[in-house]
Amino acid sequence: MKFLTDIKSTFDSIVFEWDETKSNIQNVYEFINIFLKITDPYNKISTRILEHTMRTIKISERLLNKEIADKEIVIITLLLHDISKTVCENSHNLVSHRLAEILFEKYPYLDKKKKKILDCILYHSAKDLDSLDLTPEMKVVMDADILDEIGILLISRVCLRTHNKNLSIQELIKLLENKYNKVERELSYVKTKTGKEIYIQKKKKFKEYLDALKIESVEYKL
Repeated sequence: MKFLTDIKSTFDSIVFEWDETKSNIQNVYEFINIFLKITDPYNKISTRILEHTMRTIKISERLLNKEIADKEIVIITLLLHDISKTVCENSHNLVSHRLAEILFEKYPYLDKKKKKILDCILYHSAKDLDSLDLTPEMKVVMDADILDEIGILLISRVCLRTHNKNLSIQELIKLLENKYNKVERELSYVKTKTGKEIYIQKKKKFKEYLDALKIESVEYKL
């Protein structure tokens, strides 16, 4: 309870006025930038959160070119879905959901769409939910989040996280193979037809990189 009380106090201390001349999306974007700076003053994680957030929005726009869903709900959800990661490490979907509730209580400009946005935030990482139980917006949000976790970006993350571990190329290949196997298994988590198409494209690029790395790293023996 104290944790949530502290978060509420943080919200109350934020100097922000909802500008009705701007879109709801722009207002939420400006708010999260302020929130991230206040809750992560030394920028330990906020840049990564914002980069991931903006990539998921870009992916969602690709999905929305073919999938029918409310764009405003999708984008506002994605702006808020990881906002809690500057203040907690576990159950970030639950805490982000509560933070969004506090935001909507303070700035009641999204009352008509509030419940759908909150539900999307709450369930955005529940990959094993049956598609029949999901709204179109939930499906797009979940797919955008998953699609940012694979492909060449995933390879880059693996390399960045292991660069201080002095791994051999063969050890790196083994690590990437494990990641690729996970990517293959998780195709079933993608909810939309368009998302599956993009997922397969990204998986193919991952495999091409991995195969090329294996060819170039074959050990030469005299």
